[in-house]
Amino acid sequence: MIRLFFLNFAPYLIWGIFSLHAFNADAQRPFKQFEPDNFDSTYYNQFSSNKIIPKEISKQVLIALSYFPELKNTPIEFKFSKKHSPLATAPTFVSCFKSESKRKFIVTISNNTSPKLTPILFYNLPYNAQIGVIGHELSHVSDLSKKNFLALMRIGAGHLSKKFMDNFENNTDMICIKHGLGYQLMDWSKYVRTVLKIDEWYGADNPESFMAQGKKRERYMSPPVIQSYINQMPLYR
Repeated sequence: MIRLFFLNFAPYLIWGIFSLHAFNADAQRPFKQFEPDNFDSTYYNQFSSNKIIPKEISKQVLIALSYFPELKNTPIEFKFSKKHSPLATAPTFVSCFKSESKRKFIVTISNNTSPKLTPILFYNLPYNAQIGVIGHELSHVSDLSKKNFLALMRIGAGHLSKKFMDNFENNTDMICIKHGLGYQLMDWSKYVRTVLKIDEWYGADNPESFMAQGKKRERYMSPPVIQSYINQMPLYR
């Protein structure tokens, strides 16, 4: 078991396996607010295997990885690049043709985008929200690492469907919450909606994010929805 230096924070949750209400019991307990000091150096030994992580974001990434024990040995490269979308995750092209257990993933973090999206670039996010959005990307890795080649192709084709992508990203948020990063995901969700002055976030490549709000669709979970799932899950009690 990995030990966190939770300053004056007493563990208050019970380990277990739940259906909608739980995740792998080897992962960390939920924690409401991470700060740079809430870091155990043993994370480097525990979760850095087969990972390429820029030094400046190693704490945030390794904390998020501690909630995904199933990815302990999965090859993942985190890299900065000029990209319109603030973050994106995908298996490498070659590894798509390999078995699920041999896949390698790239998490691309944008360091330069359009002025409209600059406020939500990774380096502009609060620390807790940074862990939350990395948790969302690791939820993609956790999900895609279980898919066979045909399933990956269906997901690729599904990017042409708004309904498919709404369900896909919503399910990814649910994976993140089940793994114990619900509070961090909620901080990210609040921040994006606040700084962009929007009610719903449909993604960087979707102009609907900045159009008239009040629609019934939801692609990425809103803060009230995230809170409702946190309230339902014994993991967070």
